Amino acid sequence: MIIDDVHEADEETLALLGRAAGVQGVPLLVMAAYRQGHADSRLAPTMAALARRDPFRVVLTGLDVTEVRTLVRSLCGREADAEV
Repeated sequence: MIIDDVHEADEETLALLGRAAGVQGVPLLVMAAYRQGHADSRLAPTMAALARRDPFRVVLTGLDVTEVRTLVRSLCGREADAEV
């Protein structure tokens, strides 16, 4: 189960995330992505509950200009100009 932009999730989605993370006895991978600077106090109880499950956390940072150029070149097969 993948939930993106958890920092904007409504109460029902946060409840679903919390319950899914607690499922046992079946193979289930739960992935949740959020922007740390955008998370508010509504997300705190869910994050606390998930922390008790010993999650594997990956902190992603943005790409710099060179990395973006490399990504665009590899995906599009050509260079992108500075305006793009």
